[in-house]
Amino acid sequence: MAHLLYTFFVLILVFVVCCFLEYILAKLPHPLPGLILPISLALIPIILLLGTVTTYDVLPSLTAVLVTFLPFVFLELVFLSIYFSTRKRFQSRNEIDKMNIQDLE
Repeated sequence: MAHLLYTFFVLILVFVVCCFLEYILAKLPHPLPGLILPISLALIPIILLLGTVTTYDVLPSLTAVLVTFLPFVFLELVFLSIYFSTRKRFQSRNEIDKMNIQDLE
């Protein structure tokens, strides 16, 4: 039981660190670094599904697809929401800075 709790704690810690990393990358002026984690999370299930779909039995294959795909979709939605909210805030702050510079001139 302690091993399960330790694994759960490590997974939560990795998730929090990845969310923080996504926030930092989304704050950068160029938009592409913030898309690294969502794109990689979109590619991982595709690669995993390429090995799973080759079986001929439909029900286990469908179950394996759902079990493989759904956690990555959840993580991708979390990272994309962090990315878009941070980029929106960053762009509005840039527009305010541009207006302040124009007011000073």
